[in-house]
Amino acid sequence: MKAWAISDFHVARTDLLHGRKLTVPRADICICAGDISNDIERSIDFLHAEIATHMPVVAVLSNHDYYGSSIDQALVYARKWTAGTNVHILEDQTVQVADLRLVALTNGRTSRASITISAIWQWMSGASSPQRSASGTCWTSG
Repeated sequence: MKAWAISDFHVARTDLLHGRKLTVPRADICICAGDISNDIERSIDFLHAEIATHMPVVAVLSNHDYYGSSIDQALVYARKWTAGTNVHILEDQTVQVADLRLVALTNGRTSRASITISAIWQWMSGASSPQRSASGTCWTSG
């Protein structure tokens, strides 16, 4: 399984209007550690439009994703618009994607790195060295 770990895209309104070239690698899953944009609607739209068409997405939200709403309102919105899709927004939850179980411990909503660390440790013993690029980091397990 190949995982693409990303964070801190900070997608702006103009990126959605005029396009922003995102190179999506060949991977089996995208693990997103938040700060997708400064608005929950934009964050969810970006995940659906740019990444979920290529692979399942498992994400936690971070401080920028909550701007303009409360944390609880943002989570309600995110869950509503990701229900039944291959975008999974986690908040102290787990999800199984293929043979990989991902655990998101958001540490009182202050830590967004835990999802990436938890997922990577699941198969680190058989994983390749990370392949880094401008669009994120990929690990492969076999």
